[in-house]
Amino acid sequence: MHYLRQLFFSIGSWGRFYWRAVTSYQVHSPFVFSFLQEVLEDKRDYYSFSKIEALRAQMKSSQLPIQITDFGPGPGGRGGDRLRSSSIARETRRSASSARKGAFLFRLVQWCQPVHLLEMGASVGISTAYLSAAAGKKAHMASLEGCPRLAAITQKHLEILELGPVELLVGPFESTLERALEVFPQLDFAYLDGNHRGPAVVSYFEACLPKLRSYSVLLLDDIHWSPGMEQAWEQLKAHSAVRLSIDCPFGGLLFFNTEITVKQHFTLVPYLWKPWKVY
Repeated sequence: MHYLRQLFFSIGSWGRFYWRAVTSYQVHSPFVFSFLQEVLEDKRDYYSFSKIEALRAQMKSSQLPIQITDFGPGPGGRGGDRLRSSSIARETRRSASSARKGAFLFRLVQWCQPVHLLEMGASVGISTAYLSAAAGKKAHMASLEGCPRLAAITQKHLEILELGPVELLVGPFESTLERALEVFPQLDFAYLDGNHRGPAVVSYFEACLPKLRSYSVLLLDDIHWSPGMEQAWEQLKAHSAVRLSIDCPFGGLLFFNTEITVKQHFTLVPYLWKPWKVY
């Protein structure tokens, strides 16, 4: 029953998002137009994409069993520390970022050019690989993962792809986030994934806030996944430190540029999603 409620909510929420969304033809902000052109609508391919997707294909065919320590919402929306049986293939299909999402993460990081990056929720390392490939070896990147077995898989995949260095911190986010932030002089980019409970996401934002700068960017995953996540998104984009927010097909983006004097919000889709909107 919870799954059906979740499904119906997600469908309705996505429909409302799509109805509100505009395209590059309705955007007049140079900064947001740059995001549309260089990130959301960019069609360029990169060598890293094929290497990461080849690794994904191998994982999707692997029936190697694995025990998952799960800290996220469970059946009925409950949280807690649970151990469940799975396989590499199942986890890859269940929680790894899609190829389109990975390409978006890559282009977003290339556009932002962060030096200090944080990812919350590595899973099997697909999103970690896309982020690391875009950031380059000179960047300082930390990735948090609750399950030690998934963290080990991520580390192995980063070595296979010759990516990094990425510091992998294992354990509940409530403890590993604090450890990660202690060594960051500042936080240029953060991808908040892995825990889809609204109050938890708000607490992670507040923990990151002292490390954010005017050029920092935060990406929140699955903001339309549940009523709690939508409430958290509304709360965070209204925060006084946020100067610009973007709701796009791959999550919610928060910007803190103090040069933006009037608070702005955009709901965006690529122009091909609404080809009739050319005015």
